[in-house]
Amino acid sequence: MISSLGWQGSGIDVAKKRSTRRSHSLRAGRKNAALTAREDLYSILSSPRGRPKQMLDAAAQQMWRLGTRHRIGIHPDTKHWICRGCKSLMRPGVSATVRIRESVRISTCLNCGRIRRFILAKEGR
Repeated sequence: MISSLGWQGSGIDVAKKRSTRRSHSLRAGRKNAALTAREDLYSILSSPRGRPKQMLDAAAQQMWRLGTRHRIGIHPDTKHWICRGCKSLMRPGVSATVRIRESVRISTCLNCGRIRRFILAKEGR
């Protein structure tokens, strides 16, 4: 039963209870919009030919911000190719050097010099 003080016995205001329901639905809408934006940015980063370097770096930086702000992460296919230092796109041979030593891929960003190491999958596992 609802009284003038809110829910009877619980001490919760009716208006506050409604706003939490509304914010939950808004949160889901924001997350869906963020996922759509992440896919759009991925389409830009997956086909870099003919696009200016500034546009690619801006798209990589926006994907990073979007993933951290909405807790959706970076698209799995581009995760290894965005520099964690300067947040720019690391394109092998253009803006990054890639070396392979003892089953480890070593990627060095040519913009800021940050080095990332990734263990390569071994055959038979």
